[in-house]
Amino acid sequence: MSNGPKTYSKVYLDNAATTFLSKEVVDVMHKTNLNLIGNPSSIHSYGRAAKAQIEVARKSVAQLIQAHPSEIIFTSGGTEANNTAISMAVKSLGVRRIITSKIEHYAILNPLRSLPEDIKVEYVTIDNQGNLDLNHLSKLLKEKQTTLVSLMHVNNEIGTCAPLQQIADLCGLNNAYFHSDTVQSLPYYNIDVKKLNIDFLSCSAHKFHGPKGCGFLFVKQNIDAAPFIAGGNQERGLRGGTENIGGICGLNEAFSNAKKEQVKNTALLSELKTYFIDQLNHEKIQYSINGNTVESSPAIINVSFKTDKDVSMFLFNLDLAGIAISGGSACTSGNNKGSHVLEAIGVPMDQPAIRVSFSKYSTTHDIDALIKTLVKLLLND
Repeated sequence: MSNGPKTYSKVYLDNAATTFLSKEVVDVMHKTNLNLIGNPSSIHSYGRAAKAQIEVARKSVAQLIQAHPSEIIFTSGGTEANNTAISMAVKSLGVRRIITSKIEHYAILNPLRSLPEDIKVEYVTIDNQGNLDLNHLSKLLKEKQTTLVSLMHVNNEIGTCAPLQQIADLCGLNNAYFHSDTVQSLPYYNIDVKKLNIDFLSCSAHKFHGPKGCGFLFVKQNIDAAPFIAGGNQERGLRGGTENIGGICGLNEAFSNAKKEQVKNTALLSELKTYFIDQLNHEKIQYSINGNTVESSPAIINVSFKTDKDVSMFLFNLDLAGIAISGGSACTSGNNKGSHVLEAIGVPMDQPAIRVSFSKYSTTHDIDALIKTLVKLLLND
């Protein structure tokens, strides 16, 4: 079954939600938490040692995306990073309009709903695969108003990959600020913030075998912003509060390992994705893939199934069978609210849908177990 740092008896295929901590990360965090006991803001030797290790991590993380260390702001994760980018844009950069899409993570959509009424929010048109209409984006950007474009790189539910450089170029041509939620893409894609000329970029460590509760926000050096969390002078004065030293060191270890293993892991995940599709076809399960099948993450595939069987407890029955996985349509999970992403791209919400997401610890045995259970739930009497 799933081969994480510890062998689990159940199958885990929900890695877009969170991943196993790697043993290397556990070891680094344990050592850090035992040895670096000082407050990084303290001027004595214990504090200086803790502060120095944070700066080592900051420099390392920055190098992996071609940033300057001062451009990395450590946060509690992707949600805080996204909220911070929006807050900085509105409060410090004078942004009066935000352009996004209806298939963004709720960590973007919900903060936008809470903005003052005089902040205009507009949505880029998407097609039935979740692809952005760049002509529509270009048209929206022609309206000369201080604007932030916030569009995710890889969609967390369907895996569709947005053309980050083209979006950045459009923003540059129209003097718009650009933020991207890259939580799902950083482990698998080379991102160069200088080449992109992006203003904000979000990361969350637990998507690539790092700790929960730790991430970072890249903020371009020339941006003069007010703090999102007021307090002490930590994180260039932009995020008050004593730093999570163990989490930051764990993030650095996980991110460094992800980049070292990127080519190998991407190849493995692509093979697993292909194997999953091959097995669906072999078992003659009727399905359709939700999202772009070419420009998509190797780690994520979202499928809907055609069946006459009662699927009101589909996810629950998968869990009973020892399969940890995420659903999409309302009928799949036993509630009345389905995926806003699937609904936005026109997926029939009366069909069961699942998101299968892989990591470097996933195996073909995991997929075999899932296929066996799908056959039982969808085909067998």
